Amino acid sequence: MLRWKNKEGTAIMSQNEEMSHEEQVQVLFQHIQQMLSERFSEYKVDGETAEHPLYGTLFAFRLSGDGRSYSCGFFLSEIIKKLQATPDPERWICSFFYDKIDNNLIQGFPVPPESEEDAKRLLEEKILPTCIQTVKQEFPEEAVHFDVVNNEEHGPMLEVGLPNIKEGNNTCAFPLTYLYALHHLNRDASEAVVTMIYRLMDEYEEKVKA
Repeated sequence: MLRWKNKEGTAIMSQNEEMSHEEQVQVLFQHIQQMLSERFSEYKVDGETAEHPLYGTLFAFRLSGDGRSYSCGFFLSEIIKKLQATPDPERWICSFFYDKIDNNLIQGFPVPPESEEDAKRLLEEKILPTCIQTVKQEFPEEAVHFDVVNNEEHGPMLEVGLPNIKEGNNTCAFPLTYLYALHHLNRDASEAVVTMIYRLMDEYEEKVKA
């Protein structure tokens, strides 16, 4: 059962125990769309759902008005994690749109490449270089190691290592298909990499303190 509480702390889906998973997902999608319409009342909010072959249900939303348009998408799986981990998942969703509006990132969803060669070029020439450059800028004093490795289960992955971490896990890896999907949700794939590196560093600091 998917549960979502509004800002007053009232569960908006607790009355729907008999609904199918598909119906619950649609209710959640409609709630998010309505929430965005209320938070960004000066814009028209459109949305749609889609299915990714690897990552399941996707939610995509677009704010438009006065010749401006801001688009962003989400994995249902990450929304559910936010439902479980934070008392205010709406704030997390809205933060992406606030960031786009504040930085005037007027753009629609990227057009998918027409061929595998174009997709490969997009990864090699834009997505991966952006991830690497962002990490280096965020952690200028860290000797960060980058590599693309092949995983039997997930295929090609971007591996990021922190040699300065001597104890415990000092490596994280991201399927290129995941970074590619984030890009097409109009998300900065490098944010996921930076977030995981901070998590590794926090875990190391906690271990050292212990």
